[in-house]
Amino acid sequence: MPNLRCSTLLNSQTEPHGSGQTTYLERDLSHSNTDSWDENADTASDSARNICSSLSFAYSSLPVRWPVRLDKTGQLIYTVKKERSQQMADMSNKSIFVITHTRSCSTAFERTQIFMTRRDILTFFHEPFGDAFYYGPEKVSLAHLRWPAGKLEKSGRTHSTYDLVLQSILTATKDPNKKRVFLKDMSYHIISPIHSLNARPESLQQLFLSDDDRLNPTILPTSILRDFTFVFLIRKPEAAIPSLHRCCIPPLSKQTDEYMLDPTELGYRELRILFDYLCQANKEPPILIDAHDLLHDPHAIIESLCTHLSLPYSPEMLEWPDKDDHDFAESLFQKYAGYHEDALHSKGLGPKPRDELQASKSKEEGNAEWEKKYGQEATEVIRGAVEMCREDYEYLRRHRMVPKG
Repeated sequence: MPNLRCSTLLNSQTEPHGSGQTTYLERDLSHSNTDSWDENADTASDSARNICSSLSFAYSSLPVRWPVRLDKTGQLIYTVKKERSQQMADMSNKSIFVITHTRSCSTAFERTQIFMTRRDILTFFHEPFGDAFYYGPEKVSLAHLRWPAGKLEKSGRTHSTYDLVLQSILTATKDPNKKRVFLKDMSYHIISPIHSLNARPESLQQLFLSDDDRLNPTILPTSILRDFTFVFLIRKPEAAIPSLHRCCIPPLSKQTDEYMLDPTELGYRELRILFDYLCQANKEPPILIDAHDLLHDPHAIIESLCTHLSLPYSPEMLEWPDKDDHDFAESLFQKYAGYHEDALHSKGLGPKPRDELQASKSKEEGNAEWEKKYGQEATEVIRGAVEMCREDYEYLRRHRMVPKG
């Protein structure tokens, strides 16, 4: 949980729900990982701690200063305030941008009925900036240098500039049917792996005209970033990196045409850069989910996320048996064949035991397991990538939505 301060004021005015204490939960934008409390909080501190605990799912969308009401015993009376209601109303109209790193379980996340199967209320984009990143005339990735001859041309996306991709998304945001836009993409698709502001695509240069863009690390203007509600999804590198390695060896490599881990396309550092920038630009952290929590308690995480995004929730969202939904997913995922096989052929997202997910292993135990599966040389590559990503993952994880209990 982020650092929250609690200051308590006695209030004797008559209120609709009775008199009591007006308590303000204030976000400390330094993002400390420990709780601290205003020295004037007095006896309400414990109650405020309980409130923060009960709000553990919702902390990331709290305003910087959020009033709540306590009765004389310190119990929560109500938490509705005009500015909070307006914030939720504004969020309900915003487009949704799920941003992640490689192999984060994001495809299974997309397949939930909160997103991919709700085509009645959402217009869906699956990794659209990857078209420009890998295939277009402004391509940033060097993957084409190691791909088989003809793969670029066969993709049908060699015309995809960043501006063309962006305009297709912006056009969808103006849909007369009032559908919200949902898009999911990789952090390194919108933040150059060289982390330079001079690396912005030529087709978008004319959009960076505002002083707000001076520190913007992405290829998207700040004015456009503000039109999205961002949802970050992360996964511990000890799980994500070996999963990526599987895509670079047979049988999956025959579909992916990749035979090596590219350290510039992992995405943890770019996620951290973007997270810090959005915290600074928006004065509050975006929503952040750890795949570990999602897989352990998908119902709680998805229900909470629906609340954040003002989307309807039902437990059936975690199942997708419909053939039409499968065909739609397959049509989107085919441009990255070999990377989405597990999620594509799944029927739902069920909870996994926490002890199975944690499976805390020492470095030596992990190396021994990978060496048995992939060999010594591959283990050295995997371990190197894991260690490169670990600090950024741990940093981001401190800001995740924490499941109750």
